[in-house]
Amino acid sequence: MSKGLIAEIFNAAVRKKLTNERRRELAKEGKFYTADGTKYKRRYREQLSEKNYYVDKYGYKRFQDSNILVHRWVAEKYILNRKLLPGEEVHHKNRNKLDNRIKNLQVTTHGAHMTKHLVSKLLTGKK
Repeated sequence: MSKGLIAEIFNAAVRKKLTNERRRELAKEGKFYTADGTKYKRRYREQLSEKNYYVDKYGYKRFQDSNILVHRWVAEKYILNRKLLPGEEVHHKNRNKLDNRIKNLQVTTHGAHMTKHLVSKLLTGKK
């Protein structure tokens, strides 16, 4: 990590924010940071490592304290940097509902999401 990047992140942490544009630039380089300058992987692991979630009757992880779906929270926090809009859904690319890694999630519209599952079902016989 370059000294300039370290200084930028430190200064951003002091100011409590990185701009969304700069976060996107860093993401293109494979470096992901939250708005307060914390590298996302560490914070993501910390938040989920405490086992503060449970698996609901549909097979999705939910936070115990708020019942929020973990995959939707990950998409809002680390993919979009905003709340999901009405009509937006989060698709698990590998169809594993428990796999909430950023690279496995994709934000899509309801229609596109249903199309993905229909095509997948026709090709593989799985949902």
